[in-house]
Amino acid sequence: MLSRNPAASKAELIELAELGSTTYNVQCDSGDPSAVAEVLGWAHEHLPAVAILAHAAGILGYDSIATVQEDQFWEICKAKVGLKQKS
Repeated sequence: MLSRNPAASKAELIELAELGSTTYNVQCDSGDPSAVAEVLGWAHEHLPAVAILAHAAGILGYDSIATVQEDQFWEICKAKVGLKQKS
């Protein structure tokens, strides 16, 4: 998980861990291409292949992703046009 403020993401990391996910919390501004490239370089060396990179900032008004209805999810995603899944 990339975040400008990793401490603010603690609840989300706990939720993901409870679901069985292994997560890493890295301080990085996803609006800075060179910073993202540096993090992806580290991930390439130390982790399995990254298949999806999603920018999730701006998700407001929901306690967690589990509370978001499908139509709300797609409304949020409209602003994330850069989502690309590796085939």
